Amino acid sequence: MSVAALAFLLYDLPLHPVLLSSAFLVTFSIYTLNLATDRHEDALNFPERARYFVSEPRLLLAIAAACYLAALAMGGTVALGTLPVLCIPLGVGLLYSLRIGGTRLKDRFIGKNATVSLSWALEAALLPAVFAFRAPAVLLMFSLIFVKGLINTMLFDLRDVQGDRSAGVRTVPVVLGVAHTRRLLLALNTSLLVWLFFALQQPSFRLFAPVFVFCLVFGYAYILYLARERPAPKMHYGLLLDGEWMLLLVLCLLSLWLL
Repeated sequence: MSVAALAFLLYDLPLHPVLLSSAFLVTFSIYTLNLATDRHEDALNFPERARYFVSEPRLLLAIAAACYLAALAMGGTVALGTLPVLCIPLGVGLLYSLRIGGTRLKDRFIGKNATVSLSWALEAALLPAVFAFRAPAVLLMFSLIFVKGLINTMLFDLRDVQGDRSAGVRTVPVVLGVAHTRRLLLALNTSLLVWLFFALQQPSFRLFAPVFVFCLVFGYAYILYLARERPAPKMHYGLLLDGEWMLLLVLCLLSLWLL
């Protein structure tokens, strides 16, 4: 929801609670679907999760389906043009989670990171574009979320190395190791300096320049903290990585209020 809200702010559009709720339900649905399909890995990485609710895959599938249908119904009441955008994560999520021809995109090297990042980036960049399409804004929003998505999913992979290795999932940390993964993550975060240069050329993005600078510095900080040989507590990954989008949204809203 925070990612979608940021996109609307950067497109200089008012926040629409119904569409933000739809974006939340779509993401919740895909993650719930993934819980049902990744029971083996979760049993190793999160035994408490497997013990309490991943043992009921049919219930999880029912919850995922209900949430997605609700998201489509809510989005359709606002604008029919939102429906194809809201369907993108479902298509990508199925390729990510289901075995087609004996393999999943998740099992391929960087496949997991690319599909998750692509899903988030396309949905957030295109949802506000239904109401005001501007190619520079679409490209900038897509690029930011895609690169941040790559960074964040690779950091989550560092947390889940044991289960992924046992399940045969070739994530970046499994293949490259912690040290090389950390260097790659720092390089990806540094590439956002180029993004920042182009973002500052757009008036609606320029308003939030201090927030973007904070985003870059914060990225370096949590990469160095989480991408180390000694794993950080599992809760810290969620707080720093998923929580980053909520923090950025709050900072952007504060920037508008101060202006």
